[in-house]
Amino acid sequence: MLVYLFQKKCRLMKKYKYLLFDLDNTLLDFTGSSEVSFKKMIGQYSNKDVDYLFSEYYKINRACWEAVERDEIPLAKVKIVRFERFNSKFDIKVSPEEINAHYFSILRETVFFVEHAKEVLKELKSRGVGMSIVTNGLKEVQERRLEISGILPFFDTVIISDAIGVKKPEEAFFTYTLNQVPKFEKDQYLVIGDTPGSDILGAYNSNLPSCWFNPKNKSWTATGYKPDHNISSLFDLLDLI
Repeated sequence: MLVYLFQKKCRLMKKYKYLLFDLDNTLLDFTGSSEVSFKKMIGQYSNKDVDYLFSEYYKINRACWEAVERDEIPLAKVKIVRFERFNSKFDIKVSPEEINAHYFSILRETVFFVEHAKEVLKELKSRGVGMSIVTNGLKEVQERRLEISGILPFFDTVIISDAIGVKKPEEAFFTYTLNQVPKFEKDQYLVIGDTPGSDILGAYNSNLPSCWFNPKNKSWTATGYKPDHNISSLFDLLDLI
C-alpha cells in the first residue's frame, strides 16, 4: 500500500511531455454545436417546440453513445440508431439516414470553442509540449469541424475512432494512438477528456495518466478507476505541464 501511494505521488508530481486531447466538449463545444445544428434542421420535420425536441434528442444520443462504449451498439451504426429511436418516438416519417444527413450537413459547418481552449493550446505550443487529438467522433463530421476551427496546426496527428475501427475506452485505440505519436514513457503522456466512460476509463485500461475535464464540478461516481487529475478550467492544465 505504501509503495502504491508513493508511486501515485510521484506520478502526480511529474511534468507531462505529451498530451492526448479529447475533442468534443474538451476543446470544441460539441453540445453547443449540436444544439444549434439540430434546431436548424428539425423544423423541417416537426412542428413541436424545438427546445423540447433537442432535449429529447440529446438524451437519446447520449444513451446511444454510452451503449457504443459498452459495445452494445456498433460504432458505425450509432448515427442511424439514434435517429431510428428519435423518429419513432416523435412519429417522424422520414428515414433516419435522411434526417442524419441533413443534421450532419449543418453540424460539420458549426464550431464553437470550449472556454479558454485556444489560449491554452497556444500556451502549450509555446512551451514546446507535443499534442494530438483522440476522438470518438464520426470522421465525416470531425475532419471538417477541425479544419474550420483552425486548431489543426497545434497537433501532430488526429486519431478518430470512426476512421480506425476501434474506439475509446478500448485498449486497442490507445495502442494504435501511441504508435502514431512521438515516443515517451507511458507516465509522460496525459489523456485529457470530459467523459469518464471513454477518456478516463480508456486511459486507465492502457495504464496512461488521465485528467478529467470537469467544468461543472461533478462528483466522480465511477468505481474501479478514477482520474489522476480533476480540473474545472482548461487553464488548470497549465499547472500540470
